[in-house]
Amino acid sequence: MKTHLLLIFIGMAASGLTNGQGTLSLPLRFCPAGLQPDAYLDWQKLPPPPPPNPPSVVPLNAVIPVSGVTGLNVTVQIPGVPISSPRFLFLTYGIDSSLDLEVAANNTVTLIFDKPVKGVSAWIGTFGRLQRSATISAYRSPTSIGAASPPDAEVTTAALDSPSPGDLATVPLQIRSEAMNIEAVTIQFNGSNFEYGSFVLRNVRVETGSAPDPANSVPKNGLRQWLRADNVYNPYRGPVNTWPDASANGADATPIPGSAFLTPPDGPYCSPVVQFNGSSAMTANLPIDGGTEMTIFMVASAEQDVIAPGAKDALSWGEAAPNGVTFLTPSQTHVFFRFGTTQANNQPVYLRPNSIAGDYSVTTAMHRDSVDYLWVNGLPVLKQGGKLARLSGSTSIESIGMGPSGSFFTGNIGEILIYDRALTDTERDEVEHYLMKKFGIF
Repeated sequence: MKTHLLLIFIGMAASGLTNGQGTLSLPLRFCPAGLQPDAYLDWQKLPPPPPPNPPSVVPLNAVIPVSGVTGLNVTVQIPGVPISSPRFLFLTYGIDSSLDLEVAANNTVTLIFDKPVKGVSAWIGTFGRLQRSATISAYRSPTSIGAASPPDAEVTTAALDSPSPGDLATVPLQIRSEAMNIEAVTIQFNGSNFEYGSFVLRNVRVETGSAPDPANSVPKNGLRQWLRADNVYNPYRGPVNTWPDASANGADATPIPGSAFLTPPDGPYCSPVVQFNGSSAMTANLPIDGGTEMTIFMVASAEQDVIAPGAKDALSWGEAAPNGVTFLTPSQTHVFFRFGTTQANNQPVYLRPNSIAGDYSVTTAMHRDSVDYLWVNGLPVLKQGGKLARLSGSTSIESIGMGPSGSFFTGNIGEILIYDRALTDTERDEVEHYLMKKFGIF
């Protein structure tokens, strides 16, 4: 009886600052989720397997193109390990389909890419009911495979076969680096040769990093500021000195004195985020007064709930005139926002149906003439008219992670986009789709 055993791997990084030649290089740091594949391995491109019962086992060492991208090849190596099961005697490998590669137990499949990739994922299918285990390792260079020193990352898990067919989980095994610096991956499968003695490596997907940047779909007209956490240069978890503005308008954000930031990979897709610890903030010079339209997008998760407006704001501009404050606070149970127009009693509030705790969400706030709008994860949740049209009364200094009262936001911010106009529904949908896909928000 054939069943499929799913193994989930979480990578851990070892330290390392050089590439073996004394030059600075990014270490392999891994996240437990987030593979966004753009290619796969087609096993039917391998040479035909040897006869079922050859007198000696010939190891496999073949180069095949990685399907789905151009110019990337992978060397697939499988040693010939004879096993005791009569059914799979001396099996090196067998091609069940374009996506299924059957390999003898107690074997290692080595994948060596001719260009660095970002990650690899796969399913493991097993036979029988006895316990199996598997190990996946990633290396910065194929020359380090089998070295005496620990590999850059190695993760192991074991599971018990199911007595009935079917997948045991709904997500694949995966190992993914924060940077595009994986050149070799080994997958070792260990199990008893007494029962069947083979496993199936299925649906091997690769994140090559060569796919078009989805951010290219973001409209640029009217984009005043674009803060992307994945643009923060912080390769060794050192201090963040600048959050660069990707809009090319020079609205970079810099930490206030005494602030220190981390940029951990977080969320379902392990995208980098800027972590605000409740006592840190950034500021940028970004005047917003004068127009009658404005759109703000933010990806954030709040570690503390906020139940009153104007406190612990994730994004704000102070008052240069009464009732000129502008802010946005996507919290766990509420979303507070305000566009400063000097209008009194102007405080839109959205109460979420349920607390999202520390989950990420995409919040879109828009001011169009006399109407304010709010979308959460692409869904319209609030529309409020009767507003003054002209934006006025706000200072030119934008604060990120701090409200005008000086209270600090605690949580993570992944991305901020600010426009000096109201986007069309199509444009707004493009930005929200890009952000939700990037941060794994469904």
